[in-house]
Formats: sequence, C-alpha cells, structure tokens
Amino acid sequence: MKKLLAAASLTMLSLVLTIGLQGCQPTAGPDTSAEKPLSPATLEHFKQAQNYLQERKLTEALAELQQVTKQAPESPVAHLWLGKVYLFQMNFPKSEAEFKKVLALDPKNYVAMILLGRLYSYEPKKLDLAVDYLKQGLALSPDNVEGHFDLGRVYALKGDRRKAIDSFNFVFFKERDFGLYHYEVARILEAWGEKAEALRQYQRALLFNPTLTAAQEAVRRLESRAQTQPPADTQKESPQKHSSGSGIRKQSKH
Repeated sequence: MKKLLAAASLTMLSLVLTIGLQGCQPTAGPDTSAEKPLSPATLEHFKQAQNYLQERKLTEALAELQQVTKQAPESPVAHLWLGKVYLFQMNFPKSEAEFKKVLALDPKNYVAMILLGRLYSYEPKKLDLAVDYLKQGLALSPDNVEGHFDLGRVYALKGDRRKAIDSFNFVFFKERDFGLYHYEVARILEAWGEKAEALRQYQRALLFNPTLTAAQEAVRRLESRAQTQPPADTQKESPQKHSSGSGIRKQSKH
C-alpha cells in the first residue's frame, strides 16, 4: 500500500504540473457576471500574469497577481488565479488560503472547490476532505472533466478501484481526445502491478495523442518485459535442469 501511495503521489505531482502549466483548466468557470470589473491598471497586471503563465514564468506571474489582489481584494477571480500559481509552486498553505478567500467571496465557486480537492489530495491524511470538496464542486458542475479525473485519482489513492474507474470512465466518455488521462490511469494501473491493462491504457493514450513520448516509452518498456520474461513452464523446469547438471558433475568427481 505504501508503494501505491508513493507511486500515485508522483502521478499527481506530475499531473498538476503538466495539466496546470499547459493551461488546461476545468471545463467551464462559474458565473462571474456579478463581479465588479477590474480597473484598467489592475486588468493590465492580470493580463501580464496570464502572459507570464504561458511562458512558464511562475515567479513573475505571482508578482503580477499579488498586485491584482492588492488592488482588487474583493475579486474572486484574482484570488483564484493567485491560488492556482501557489498550487503550481506546491505552496499548499498559501494556495489553500487563496481558494478559501474565493469561497468566502463566492460560496458557489465550484472551480475553487475542485482545486481545493486537488490540493488536499496531495496529503494522505486529507483524502476524505479532498473527496468532500470535489463532490461539492461536481454537484454544481456535473460535467466538469477535471473534477471527475481528480476524484478518480483520490479514489485510487484510497484504494477504491471501482469508484476510481467509474470516475475515469466518465472522463473518457466526455473527453475522448484526452490522451493524457489514459496515460495517467495507466501509470496508476502499473503501480498496482496490472501490467497488461496498463499497457492497453498506454496504447489508448497513443491513439488519442500519437506524439505522447512518455506513453511511447512506457509501451516499449512493457512490451520488452513481456518478450524477455521466460514462460512459466521454463521457470519451473530450470531448477530441475540445474539440479540434474549438478548431480552429473558430482558423480564425475566421485
């Protein structure tokens, strides 16, 4: 179980960096029509932060978003994005504080709920809390793909395979071109020791994204192991042959 938690934890850290930094956010955001518009100067800071995020410049983006929240402290969107950057930097306490500010300003902000669920999924003692927040977010946004995927990962960490697969199946049904999801599920299956099913999931990832290098390498690795592993009958016979050979050598010495 400890090995599974360690492997799945690496999966989650990889996922938040690859998905988060590539700009793949929950399918849709909450209604922000009632939010007070940002001033031109504050909006400029916000736009510059987005540009820095596209360039993977987290430190610079953080500084811009801190200016936004300072100038517009009542803006849920500003705190949401600041929380995201802290999450990308793995600064969980500050990320948690920002997401909770969002919910204090906008109690139905399901994006903040889902991101809080993702954040808590990195702490083994808070997996139940992660499930609670993810379910709250999905109750408000039932078709949220990333919410279902995060929920699947949490169930995988908790050892509930049936619920994990149910959540992943929802993702595959709604977003069939998300090869990355198949890849991450394959990593979990491989950590469970289910090599054959992991190989199938890696292959499915390549159907959706043929250029996914990590999946290509995983397929080659698993196929190579399957080809080099001797059949079960051979493994059983080899000790007998070795024993027989040793007997012949002993007789010749005598």
